[in-house]
This record gives sequence, structure tokens and C-alpha cells, in this order.
Amino acid sequence: MKSLFKATLLATTMAVAMHAPITFAADAAKPAATADSKAAFKNDDQKAAYALGASLGRYMENSLKEQEKLGIKLDKDQLIAGVQDAFADKSKLSDQEIEQTLQTFEARVKSAAQAKMEKDASDNEAKGQAFRDAD
Repeated sequence: MKSLFKATLLATTMAVAMHAPITFAADAAKPAATADSKAAFKNDDQKAAYALGASLGRYMENSLKEQEKLGIKLDKDQLIAGVQDAFADKSKLSDQEIEQTLQTFEARVKSAAQAKMEKDASDNEAKGQAFRDAD
């Protein structure tokens, strides 16, 4: 199940990334939330754990935004609840349900990405033809 999840996550990420590149430049330019981040952590392990969580959160937030561009709007609160439930080993879905849901979602993302790519190609072809006709 874990390997399927990883493969699904990778495939979904790749499908979205191929059609709508994710950049973190804007995030990198944002100022830190606190001036003294060391004060918020008791040791480097806490800081590293927080950094991993922040990185994962930023990645997921960007992924959700990119999926919205494909017409897919996932509930952020449910995503967070799923992560919390997984950490507490209290998932509301069986492993089989998770696997099936992720397979369905992957197909949906691929289909939406393909449709967007085809629409973009058609739009570009029409623009190119209009440009050629103008000459």
C-alpha cells in the first residue's frame, strides 16, 4: 500500500508539474513569521521537525493550488485531518479504500491535465492560425 501511495503521489505530482510548473520563488521572498526562530524551538531536532512539516505544508498548499487550476478543488481541512489521523493511527479509511481512492484520484488528475493540455494546444493552434491569417 505504501509503495502504491508513493507511486500515486509521484504520478499525481508529475502530472500537475508537467502542466503547471510549481515555483517557490515567491515563498522564498516572504519574510520569516518570527524574527527569532530559535526562541520557538528547544533544540535542533524540534526545529528540523518543524522545517519538515513546513516544507510538506508548503508543497501540499502549492499542489492544491495547481490542482485547482485543473478544476479539482480538494478540501484542505480534510487533507490535514487525514495527515493527523494517519499519525494517530486512526484512519477513517481502510488501506484498501485509501488505495482505491488514490487510484481514482490519480486517474482524475491525469484526465484533467490531459484535457487542459489539449485545450491549451487547441487555443494555441487557433491563435497561430489567426496570426497567420492576419499577414
